[in-house]
Amino acid sequence: MDVGCSMLDVGRSTRHVICGLALLTIATHTPAASPSEKPRAEAAATDVRASAPITQFSLPLFNDEGQRLSILVAAEARVITPDHITATDMILTRYNPDEGNTIDTTLVSPSAEAFIKEQRVRGDSTVSITRPDFQATGADWSYNHKDQRITIGRDVHLVFKAEIQNILK
Repeated sequence: MDVGCSMLDVGRSTRHVICGLALLTIATHTPAASPSEKPRAEAAATDVRASAPITQFSLPLFNDEGQRLSILVAAEARVITPDHITATDMILTRYNPDEGNTIDTTLVSPSAEAFIKEQRVRGDSTVSITRPDFQATGADWSYNHKDQRITIGRDVHLVFKAEIQNILK
């Protein structure tokens, strides 16, 4: 999997468009250091943090063929570590590249944590999940992209959009 970067509101001033992935790229591509400087360079690469929140954050995920698999968008995000991001007003959209890159699933939550290497997003607050065949809401949730698994821990409300036949047989 390849994590890419895109910008929101391309027409706006570049001051207002900050790409969180740029911080991750800087953190993981530190120039080569001499043996005596190497521990300091490695520490700097693993200890990157944004002192201010990143607004209009966008983090897409692509497959090896370059097709978009998902995009995580947040009104505000903070880079805790290069692998751990917290997000406010998060929208995670999952695409189906086999069906013309149509939207497959949308998760919306007021707050979430993203773990980049694990390709996992979770939150203690509420979540709303929309798919063509059902809608779900609840709290204490997680989404694992590698396993294609969504878990809602409490206050679950599920509405099926498909016809259920012969349920009482």
